[in-house]
Amino acid sequence: MHIPDGFINGATSAGFGVAAAGGVTAAVKRSARVLDERQVPLAGLTAAFVFAAQMFNFPVMPGMSGHLLGGVLAGVLVGPWAGMAVVAVVLVVQALFFADGGLSAIGLNVFNVAILGAGVGYVLYRGVLSALPKRPGSVVVATGVAAGLSVPLAAAGFVAQFSLGGAAEVSLSAVLVAMLGTHALIGIGEGVLSAMVVGAVMATRPDLVHGARGRSAVAGAARASVRAVLTTGALVAVVFAIVVSQFASQNPDGLEFVARSEGFADTATPSSAPAGPLAGYGSELTGTDTVDTAIAGLVGIILTMGIGYGLFRLARRGERGTPHGASGGHLHALYRHGSSPIHRLPAQLKIVSALGFVVAVVATPREAFWAFGVYAAVLVAIAAAARLTPRFVASRLVVEVPFVLVALLLPFFAGGDSVIIGGIALSVPGLWTMWNILVKATLGLWISIVLGATTTVPELLGGLGRLRVPSVLTAIAGFMLRYIDLVLGQFGRMRRAMESRAYRPRTLADTRPIASGVGSLFVRSYERGERVHLAMASRGYAGSMPAAVTRASSRRVSWAIAAGILAVWAVAAAAWGLR
Repeated sequence: MHIPDGFINGATSAGFGVAAAGGVTAAVKRSARVLDERQVPLAGLTAAFVFAAQMFNFPVMPGMSGHLLGGVLAGVLVGPWAGMAVVAVVLVVQALFFADGGLSAIGLNVFNVAILGAGVGYVLYRGVLSALPKRPGSVVVATGVAAGLSVPLAAAGFVAQFSLGGAAEVSLSAVLVAMLGTHALIGIGEGVLSAMVVGAVMATRPDLVHGARGRSAVAGAARASVRAVLTTGALVAVVFAIVVSQFASQNPDGLEFVARSEGFADTATPSSAPAGPLAGYGSELTGTDTVDTAIAGLVGIILTMGIGYGLFRLARRGERGTPHGASGGHLHALYRHGSSPIHRLPAQLKIVSALGFVVAVVATPREAFWAFGVYAAVLVAIAAAARLTPRFVASRLVVEVPFVLVALLLPFFAGGDSVIIGGIALSVPGLWTMWNILVKATLGLWISIVLGATTTVPELLGGLGRLRVPSVLTAIAGFMLRYIDLVLGQFGRMRRAMESRAYRPRTLADTRPIASGVGSLFVRSYERGERVHLAMASRGYAGSMPAAVTRASSRRVSWAIAAGILAVWAVAAAAWGLR
């Protein structure tokens, strides 16, 4: 059930795209905490298998076929959070490389199949499992039932989207009945196939099945090596892609069948993804359908397995790393140790330079593309002088992703004249506003990253003091930076202690210990602050911190910095003059 471009208007597609992006981002972060090392390769394998299985359309009734969605299957194997991310990877690969599903409809498809199918589908699975006897066989039964129900659930998601922004004027009640009826039949195949796969893994390594945790009889089951399970699963995925897909039904799937019968199939437009050799699953690679399908299937398996494995591996690496640096000492999370010319500049001059640069960027008219190019070139030169790699800067720029997502909505909701891009009507004022926000925010954040990466906390505070910033403000800022790490470190230890005692919150009712822990954390932090204050008072603290050691600025360097600030201001002025 891949929604093509054109069925749903741009505004609705964008809204669900933002919701899907937020859900998948949360899923990746959450799965990084709960996935163990053995399940990371299994997550990549699950993505590959779902991709391969979706290539096989099985006949449902005369003139209609269906295929696996894989949401509940992925959720049971690797957990609901990882399952949502796995299915999202498959859908994105299909849309970008195989033109299967519209490019503007990626968010719609991810919401229906990943968020509803895997996320809500797993909730259905847990509900069915709780009503069954506590034995391993119940896992297989619950998987089949929940997988079967997840298909009409995803179909209902499409009907809701169509009711908000459908491109055709048709009877919603007729579309709802048709979608639920046809996809209930497809759900039977989904349930059988999902139960068979989970049953096969349960027979060999039930400890690898996330949804089987807590089953008392699992520990005594037969065990095979993880490598054997992964190898067998990969071979099965390859067989599906090369052999089984050759026997796929050529009839339209459930969504296309309903679109034809209800009269909105003609609203579909060709995928706006760039045409490539794999479009249509390689329908024109060699001219031989069987060979083209086999090649496209193998490439898709490699892509989904590689992206899925790499995504979870990177997420786990980030989770193991320290998200907050030792800001309580001389370093902080953004600081990059070095002895470059930018590192050696006095902090007060760097602060003034960054502020002057930001003023110039903000003052530049949005139409002056050349001026923003000059600013970017200046930042590239400064980052190179500071020995900051593009990868380092890019990793810090990720923080603006939520703001980017909001800005991307503007062309869909702003009024005024519109322009057609990729078959989607976009607001011209919205596009200009989006560009204005993105370019100025990115450049401002970039110079801030350079400042933070080359200046320690004591240097920043000392520089602010030399600029005559009130001492009470610098003292508050200094204590804030020091206590952030203290509180976060305490919270991390508290969380690890709870996890070591088998605390695994699953429902809202299970979050009560977290609320108690946060209250206890506040009390402990406040008490620690009192002890620190007493210790400082006993050492002569009377309301102001000792002056931090700052580098003195030479007259020559100061004039050079002033000339640089005037140069970027001149660029902004020229941009207005040439407007």
